[in-house]
Amino acid sequence: MSNLLQHHHMTVCGMKCRGCVSKLETHFGELPSAEEVHVEIGSISAKGLTRRELVAGVRAAGFDTFHWRDSDKWKTAAFNTTFCLLGCSLGEFGTLAVYGAFDLQRVPTAWYVLLCILPVLNGLLTSVLFETTLLVRQGLSLRSSVHTAIGMSFISMVIMEAGMEGVDMLATRGQLGVKWEFVPFALLIGYLAPLPYNYYRLKKLGKACH
Repeated sequence: MSNLLQHHHMTVCGMKCRGCVSKLETHFGELPSAEEVHVEIGSISAKGLTRRELVAGVRAAGFDTFHWRDSDKWKTAAFNTTFCLLGCSLGEFGTLAVYGAFDLQRVPTAWYVLLCILPVLNGLLTSVLFETTLLVRQGLSLRSSVHTAIGMSFISMVIMEAGMEGVDMLATRGQLGVKWEFVPFALLIGYLAPLPYNYYRLKKLGKACH
């Protein structure tokens, strides 16, 4: 009986507006054993139900609880991450290749810091341009495409760029350039680093570019 009286709180996926909140409140309001039900966009807490009953109620209302076992969401997140990686790597390694071609090693400290940041910025820019182009070709307006490309994947791109840049800095020991034999490893790290975040955002908020 003590377990039934415990408060349980959990993340709810697929909620996007106050209408979703009302729908979930109405559903749990019809359950006699549910007490002190509190619903917000993306979460629910209640007393009088076991955790299993709370999960079952959320799903019966047409939503889902967050978990890491949704294979369809993993596939979509992997697809999105692949396209993001293509865009980021163009700017990242393109800039580093230019550094190597001009042998930019003896530069003032301030310039060195700026030149270290520039591949990341160029990677973010090319990724947004790449994503925007794909979305426009899918029929979205240019404005909506730019907004979606930046809004959905910016954090993912930063994580991705940080991973690739970190591998490159280790491979070159801080020199400005690129060692091409390490590029596959950098791409692998760049792909894997943001993948859990992309799944989380897709599963919880239902947001994806493609």
